[in-house]
Amino acid sequence: WDDLMVAIALVMMFFFLMRSREALRKGKYSDPKQCVRVHMVVLLRAGVEVTGEAVQDADEVVLMQGYSKTDPNGQGSVVNLHAAKGSPLCVVKLLKKAHRMNPGHFRAGKNFLLTMSDGKVLHRDVVSGHLKESGVALGAPKDSLGEISLRSGGASKMWNEGFGAEANKKSREAL
Repeated sequence: WDDLMVAIALVMMFFFLMRSREALRKGKYSDPKQCVRVHMVVLLRAGVEVTGEAVQDADEVVLMQGYSKTDPNGQGSVVNLHAAKGSPLCVVKLLKKAHRMNPGHFRAGKNFLLTMSDGKVLHRDVVSGHLKESGVALGAPKDSLGEISLRSGGASKMWNEGFGAEANKKSREAL
């Protein structure tokens, strides 16, 4: 479960260009206004919300976020991703696996999405540690990667895929 939560954090933060406080715990507690909760993540099949066992048929995920650093008025943002068949980095696939492993976690909408087996939200230092280890394994300097690399890396990927500067500024709408 804990490894799966790390994997979900990594891919969600990259593809949804999330800040660490929007997904992870920094100190003793997670940010109650910004940290993603279960009810903010909706799985769809052919554009229709699915729940319970039907989650396994999902082909899209929608992330609804009501507050972020760039949205102090809390107007919110909504972004979606479709399943990427065959990709180990598919957010939909990872969320479906989490539903299979722990369906009870998803029945309580107020639960923080990335809750570890000890009941605490995944800490950003854990994610940062995984990124640093991976970077070193690929020849990067140890301190060249951290959780902020996910947001900037996702934005760089958008740029390389042809999204312009304005789309990057409005990252959630652009995706």
